[in-house]
Amino acid sequence: MTDLRDQLADFDAAARRQLTNLIDEFVYPHPLADKIAQRILDAGWLPPRTYRTRATAACHPRQRHYARGLCCACYEHHRSQGTLDRFPRMKRPTADFAADYAELRAQGHSRSQIAWRLGIRRNTLDAAYRRAVAAGALTPDRGTA
Repeated sequence: MTDLRDQLADFDAAARRQLTNLIDEFVYPHPLADKIAQRILDAGWLPPRTYRTRATAACHPRQRHYARGLCCACYEHHRSQGTLDRFPRMKRPTADFAADYAELRAQGHSRSQIAWRLGIRRNTLDAAYRRAVAAGALTPDRGTA
């Protein structure tokens, strides 16, 4: 016999999956998409972690950021047309990264948690960390070389 709490957790997970699928299926820009999404968020639903960690594209806010503030389709379009120079590379200054990293590390967050909070992947965080240490903006953490 399963515990009622287990059944509730399973139901909650299934409901979140279905809701996520419905949100993903919206064709943007749908006239009611923003209002519906806001009502869902106001009701207390939080998207799964993978949706909160990824930046959204400036060209299509419902799409994941691919590069230069664009979604994958727009990036490929501008690349093939030779117009990528209109969209500068998005780089975070090392000093800003070092300040954010040091503050979050002082609060006791792990590197994975810091990457999640900064909205970047763990590999990107590691590369930025190495650049900041090499530039002298950060001191190496204990146990890292």
